[in-house]
Order: sequence, then structure tokens, then C-alpha cells
Amino acid sequence: MRKPLISVTMSAYNHEKYIAEAIQSILDQTLQDFELVIVNDGSTDNTEQIIKSFHDPRIKYIYQENQGPSACANTALRNSQGKYIALMSGDDVSYPTRLEVQYNEYIKGKPRLLFSHCDFIDDDSKLLEGEHFASSFFNHPNRSREEILRYFFFYGNYLNAVTCFTEKRIYNKLGKFDIRLLQLQDFDMWLRAIIHGYEIEIIQQKLIKYRIRSGNQNLSAHRADSAERSLFESMKIYKRFFEISDFSFLLSAFPEINKYTTNMTSIDLPYIFLKLAYENNIMFMKYCARDVFFDYFSEDYYKYLKEKYSFSMKEFYEYTGWGELYKLYFSKKWRIVFKLKKIARKTGLIYVVKWMGKVYFFIKKLIKSVR
Repeated sequence: MRKPLISVTMSAYNHEKYIAEAIQSILDQTLQDFELVIVNDGSTDNTEQIIKSFHDPRIKYIYQENQGPSACANTALRNSQGKYIALMSGDDVSYPTRLEVQYNEYIKGKPRLLFSHCDFIDDDSKLLEGEHFASSFFNHPNRSREEILRYFFFYGNYLNAVTCFTEKRIYNKLGKFDIRLLQLQDFDMWLRAIIHGYEIEIIQQKLIKYRIRSGNQNLSAHRADSAERSLFESMKIYKRFFEISDFSFLLSAFPEINKYTTNMTSIDLPYIFLKLAYENNIMFMKYCARDVFFDYFSEDYYKYLKEKYSFSMKEFYEYTGWGELYKLYFSKKWRIVFKLKKIARKTGLIYVVKWMGKVYFFIKKLIKSVR
């Protein structure tokens, strides 16, 4: 049986409101040589019934118990037959020419990861204008590998996963999405790609409609739980920087490292990245680097640093001492917020505040529908 040219992998979880539009946007593509691999990650709504209402031989439907977006993506990749992979989510929409444009652009160059710009839509698929949590995330210019690595270090991810188009063999080389990561598994994959020598290109054309869901339901939206998890996952992902073995590439990305050291080796990385993170106040990397540095530290390493950098134990304790979390926890604003929340819980006002929040979003949605 002939294999499809492209496998579109679609992850779905409780997407009953959006999944039909997402599926139809793929079936309506101008390039028709594809299969659509839909993995339902244990949805508890009517997502499955809606998927099964489509009768197209190119759709491959897989149900699995809820395991999270990484396991969902891995299942889809494992069951894909196409030479090329286009990532997709069950709540987003592809423009009709998406696959054609990406395929034609991809075959012009060497193996790489190809992304695109995107539009933003609301729950009702209306184009969004103005500021929202993702308005500055995506739609960036193209950068070299060195520039991307540097941007990742200082600012984090800016690549939109659902616009990604590449070859399946690249995923086979890079490995699976990390199932331990809920929010930043795509960032981990792109960082791995950069470290392994793959170029990243962004088509400066909007080929996807990325949905901004109401009530901050996007995994990457600004919420207390997502902020906490983002910090934790970032600390783990940033350890990838310590895997870099191409020091000419590293020095091209971070020329300021030259002021820290000469004849750099992998032994120097824990100390160098620690200094770089602290001097530039990169919070995620500060916590990551001091954790790596602490684990790496020994009497022999201390002697090495002392001889090469005039390092002292006083400096060690400064790096591993109180940081941003301490300052935040003991700040005046934080103490006030903490006391107010405590009072609200005791008096029951916390439930009133939550109820008022729901009313606010309902009224906001109602006003939009009237307009």
C-alpha cells in the first residue's frame, strides 16, 4: 500500500467545540496527499463522537487514556506513515494552502524544522486584534542557529508548535517528546534540534489560526499553576545547554563568554553558565545553573576553579544562597497578598471572588456575541 507524502498529527483533548473545524481545515487542504492521524487523549466530552462523524479514508483515529500532550504527540508520530510530519492541535485551524506552501518551501533546502507565522482567533473563530497573552510569543523573523540559541537562553521559546513541518526521520533522531513535560515539551524539542545541528526556518506567512481560548484555558496561558509549572519545567529544560559540545558554536552565540575563560572545555560549562545567568539576571537559568553547579561541585572541582578563576567558597555560597524566590516571598506586596488570601479563605470571600470572576468572563463573552 502506498504511503502518504505527509502525515498531519492532531492531538485532541476535550475539543468538542473546535475539533470539527480543525479536521475540516485539513481535509480542505490544496495539497491532498496526506493522512490525518488524530489521537484522542482520553477526552471526557463529545470529542470522540465528533471525530467519528467524519468518514474519510485518510483519517486514522486513535484513542488512548489521558496521558498528556507529549504522550499524545508521541503516539501520533509512532503511527504516522508519511515522510513529512505537520503538527496540529484539535483546537486550531489550518489555512487551506498550509501543507502546499510548507512542502514546497521545505524541499528547497536541507533537512530542518520549518515553522510559519499565525493568526489568532477566539472561541468563536473570530480573528483577534490587540494584546493577549500570546500576542508577542510568535510571528518572529528568521534567525541563525546561534541567534536562536541565544534567544532561547535569554527569553525562552518563540516557535509555534502547531505550525511545525519537518521530516519524520528528524523526530526519530531527536527522540520522543518528554512525557514529564506538560507545557514546554515543544521548547525542549526545538532546543534539542538546535543543539544537534538542525536549522530552524520560519515562513513569513500566516498559515495557521491559533486559538486563544476564553478563561485562560490554553496550557501556556498566564495562570498561577502554569507559572509555577513553567518555572519548574524551564529549570529542567535549560539543562540541555550543558550538553553543548561544539564550543565554536557556543562562543558564536555567546561571545561574552570569552571574558570569563580561555581554552574552554565541558568542565567549565557549569561555572560559565552560572556566571552568565547571574550577570544577566536570567531567572530560569539562574536556578537551573546553580542546581547543576551544586551537583557538579566537589573538592577537585573547587581546586580546578580556584586555580583557573581564583574562585572562592564565598562565591560558591553567594551563588547558592537566597535568590528571587526569597525576595518575592518576603516582599511587602507578597505579604499583603498572602494575608488577604488567608482572610478570604477564613471568611468564605474566596468563593465570592471566584464567582465574580466567572460572572465577569460570562458578561465579557455576552458583550462580544452582541457585537
